[in-house]
Amino acid sequence: MYRVVVPLDGTLHAERAIPWADTLARQLNAEIVLVRVIPPGDSTVDIGGIEQPGSLGEYEEKETEVRSYLQEISARLQESREGAWPAACEALGGDPGEAVAEYARTHATNLIVIAGHGYSGIGRLLHNSVTTQIVRDSGIPVLSVGPGAADRPVALPKTALVPLDNSELALDILEPLVPLARACSMRLILLRVLEEPAELVPVQGALIPVPFTGTTDPDASLADLDQTANVLRAQGLEVEEKVSYGDRARAILSEAGDLDVDMIAMATHSLTGLGHWLVRSMAEEVSAKASVPVLEYHALHDDDGHH
Repeated sequence: MYRVVVPLDGTLHAERAIPWADTLARQLNAEIVLVRVIPPGDSTVDIGGIEQPGSLGEYEEKETEVRSYLQEISARLQESREGAWPAACEALGGDPGEAVAEYARTHATNLIVIAGHGYSGIGRLLHNSVTTQIVRDSGIPVLSVGPGAADRPVALPKTALVPLDNSELALDILEPLVPLARACSMRLILLRVLEEPAELVPVQGALIPVPFTGTTDPDASLADLDQTANVLRAQGLEVEEKVSYGDRARAILSEAGDLDVDMIAMATHSLTGLGHWLVRSMAEEVSAKASVPVLEYHALHDDDGHH
């Protein structure tokens, strides 16, 4: 059975992911699993102004509280899901990102739906995003519903913007996206963002771009996009191609708005620390600022680059 995991933390913000998970689960005939993590810090007591590890009884009390919360959410969800499978509830212990990622990996999870925050770049690095850790460590596609998407009417995605550079890693997103696109009758728009021409030269009243100064030939760069689109069309999917220019994150966000898509789907890298900020800042900026949910996926490769 298709399984959708929804991480919660007891806040209304996190619960904003539930309607999106529910809508997809109905279409996919999927089981929903509501999870909440009890961090180590939650099992401490204040003794003389100093936090000390709490007793096992205190931890069990917290676990009971968490399970009660999850069961309340499950019952509320079940009221609107007549005939559907009841949402399962799981209370986990440990670091939130690590615990959710491990649970997803070891429990045949197909999709994680989470309410994302609006941090990007260095701000997201400093806030140690749980979403980023789950994407990096789970190897499961994560649908992040950011602040801009949370107020959007909840509906099945019918059009997805798929940014693809000419790397093999970018194509990883197609592994989870293709079956989802089939199930939702989704149209895919493959987007290639190219380097902005150095300047535009006026010729007889028209602005003509000068040849690219970079090492990538635009025509050669687009050949692989055509090939990917044809492979997807051969699988029965409706596919379009789009080319944009300039900064990748800004171009992706701009095209998502102009094309009125319902979702952005993209593969991500998995660096940490400063390398994480430098490489993943583009994907994080898109996720944080997009007005639609963003499907992020990092395939767990071995040292040879294989799944």
